[in-house]
Amino acid sequence: MFLTGTEPYDGEDRFQVLVQRCETLISKENTNWAQYMMSPDETS
Repeated sequence: MFLTGTEPYDGEDRFQVLVQRCETLISKENTNWAQYMMSPDETS
């Protein structure tokens, strides 16, 4: 979508939108990983 310039990447700030979306996904993944690592071991 970024390469073709389709919504939401159709504005002049399309690179900033791409970076913001990527950083949001990375942040969510890190949060999920941290929560998983801090959860008690359910197999014990």
